[in-house]
Amino acid sequence: MKPASLLLALSLLSGGCTATRMVINNAPMPDDHKYMHKTEMPRSGVPVVFAESVHPVSEMDTLFEDCDTYAFLVLQGDSLCYSHYDFGCCDSTPLCLFSVSKSFVSTLLGIAVDQGLIGSAQDLLSAYLPAAAALASDSVRICDLLNMRAGFYENGYTTARLYYSPDVYRELSRMEPNRARGEFHYSSLCTQLLTALLLKVTGMQPADYMQLNLWEPLGMACDGYVCTDSAGSGRMLGFSGICCAPVDALKLSVLYRDGGEFMGRRIVSEQWIDECLNPKLMSDDKDGACYNYHWYVLVPGREFYAKGLFGQYLYVNRDTDTVIARFGAERGSTDWIEVFRTVSDRLGASNAARN
Repeated sequence: MKPASLLLALSLLSGGCTATRMVINNAPMPDDHKYMHKTEMPRSGVPVVFAESVHPVSEMDTLFEDCDTYAFLVLQGDSLCYSHYDFGCCDSTPLCLFSVSKSFVSTLLGIAVDQGLIGSAQDLLSAYLPAAAALASDSVRICDLLNMRAGFYENGYTTARLYYSPDVYRELSRMEPNRARGEFHYSSLCTQLLTALLLKVTGMQPADYMQLNLWEPLGMACDGYVCTDSAGSGRMLGFSGICCAPVDALKLSVLYRDGGEFMGRRIVSEQWIDECLNPKLMSDDKDGACYNYHWYVLVPGREFYAKGLFGQYLYVNRDTDTVIARFGAERGSTDWIEVFRTVSDRLGASNAARN
């Protein structure tokens, strides 16, 4: 075992079964969420179930032969036109979204802005979390965290410290900026700071705030949960811990596709959606996307996605009115963005031909 890995193992031995899994596996695993502490997220009192339509691309099943895909769903308009489940999963199985969770947290920040709990994403973090001044520079703004330009760089070791720590906020307090503010460096610490911000400004546990302001309005049709640390009730792992049925995860994509409305109901302002989907700064990503407000933007305002470890994806193409979700135990060698674009283009061409 490498020295850094040994140090992490020793520091986590008191953290219970999740820490034990870290020592054994030395990295996050697809099924970790089953063994972590959690806060239950009951299904909505008014669940929304998408209508089903015709299978769009008959040869799609061949995509899943060489990778562990749990679920692959395609929604066009408000109709579910393709669904594939495997490895014992079904339409009600809660799956861990991993870093797709970050896009949910971003949405909650937008709702908090709409409610006047936060002035704007341009505000200084220290104006709401004075204690964060010891962790982040006084000049760090909320949008710096949303865009991961707050001066934090992390490797697998530091991410694992957050993920498996029995006290996620104590772990946050131990970390320090190690890059210049303004530089893009992907960092789960940024999202966890935003989760702490939500706790402060709402006076509610973030999971409870999400249940009230996002889970219920989106009509989540299945029970889910959020992973938490083990030191306190409801300390949500906002950067990686949201677990829900794939068909419910799709609803966040629909919300952004439709400008902040879901089934005709306004949930988050169109202004927030526009800020998310129209980046002012370019960032590097191997898929050629711009990272902005916890979304990857391929074409500003038109095509974008969220992604998480092991190849979790939510993809949106506004031009073809298409939303796609893919969840699995590994990303595999498949170029999923290319797959999503191919499916989306075929659906768009098919609709154009019918019209």
